[in-house]
Amino acid sequence: MVPDTVPQCQVQLNLLITYGMMHPWVLKGKVVLCTSLELTAQILIQKEGLT
Repeated sequence: MVPDTVPQCQVQLNLLITYGMMHPWVLKGKVVLCTSLELTAQILIQKEGLT
């Protein structure tokens, strides 16, 4: 782990895990790069109308 990058990645990861309860496929996202996690989280936020 790289402490400098963990906080933001962790926030996105937590978001994906939360949505993963409703969208099981999202849990697969936790093994991809932080950039992908961030993008997926942003897409989910837009889809869920939480922007």
